[in-house]
Amino acid sequence: MGVKTKTVLHLCSIMNRAGQETFIMNLYRNIDRSTMQFAFLCLAEGKGDLDDEIESLGGKIYHIKQKHYRIRILERVNKIIQLVKFFHNHKEIDVYHIHNYHALDVFEHLLASKWCGVKKVVVHSHNSEAPRKGLHKFFRKINKLFKFDKFACSHLAAEWLFGPGSDNGEDVRIIKNGTITNKYRFSNIDRIKIRAELGISGAFVLGHIGRFSRQKNHKYLIEIFRKVHASNKNAVLVLVGVGELENEIKILVKKYDLLSSVLFLGLRTDIEVLLSAMDLFLFPSLYEGFSMVLVEAQTNGLPCLISDTQDPSICITDLVHSFPIDIEHIKEWETASLSNLESTNCRENYASIVRDKGYDFAVIAKELQNYYLKEV
Repeated sequence: MGVKTKTVLHLCSIMNRAGQETFIMNLYRNIDRSTMQFAFLCLAEGKGDLDDEIESLGGKIYHIKQKHYRIRILERVNKIIQLVKFFHNHKEIDVYHIHNYHALDVFEHLLASKWCGVKKVVVHSHNSEAPRKGLHKFFRKINKLFKFDKFACSHLAAEWLFGPGSDNGEDVRIIKNGTITNKYRFSNIDRIKIRAELGISGAFVLGHIGRFSRQKNHKYLIEIFRKVHASNKNAVLVLVGVGELENEIKILVKKYDLLSSVLFLGLRTDIEVLLSAMDLFLFPSLYEGFSMVLVEAQTNGLPCLISDTQDPSICITDLVHSFPIDIEHIKEWETASLSNLESTNCRENYASIVRDKGYDFAVIAKELQNYYLKEV
């Protein structure tokens, strides 16, 4: 008899192109799929950007049908019931990998999976803040009643989901948010080509990649660029992503008469090429766990200006500089941005630096593969 292939179920909202989902897919592409297969439990309806690739790799995608009630607690109860039904009908699940950032959501999945006898459950923290903080802190204590493994992308993310001091000792395993370093290595050929295609060949190009959401702080980003553009009319801002605040940001850009200098590129699959086109990366997020795109930007040798709210461990290289995101500190962002006009970094070298510091996904995938295959 052959060795049984293990089934690892990943919890997500929908498999679109975003940081957490990119992490999961990089993992899926790099594991030995003859020893294990991935399945995906999606809580949002609709087809994800990555669904076709998942199915081509042999993965399965499941959806939980959630009902909406006027009383929120009824929605929560219904969700738990649906989860219990799911796990009752899918006894083949060997490992349940919960990717989340709010303790109440984690509680629901721990309760259902443990009730149905899933032996190995891991909760993976990918962020360092969330709404409804009081509720989060309450259920953070409740979750300690369950036995599960704890992963986090950073120390800040560990403390957020599991409690202060939780990453001391061996209680939480820090899993690096790595990348495919060779893929994101700077290419001058790509740079020349894509800048010509976008009509920005001679421009000073600032860039941002991320969902148009409150967390990513696009309003502050536009304020920074407004100042930079006032000092350098040759500056162009490239924005990659979609989201609920996109139209609001477009209105702000129009208000400041910057439409000809701000490019909204939507969702893109050629992130490595776009990074090579940029001269500076701006990332003034209100909070982050451990940003995948900042790892990719550093791999590309791209100078990065980020908010000081982020975990200092994201500074893998000397390319990252952090600043406060209060309105009175806009001038600091402007000055730092303009100082990168004449950057002399040898960008091709940084992929090797990032790889040597343990952020290549081949190494990370091997670590997690060994974890999945280890018996409980």
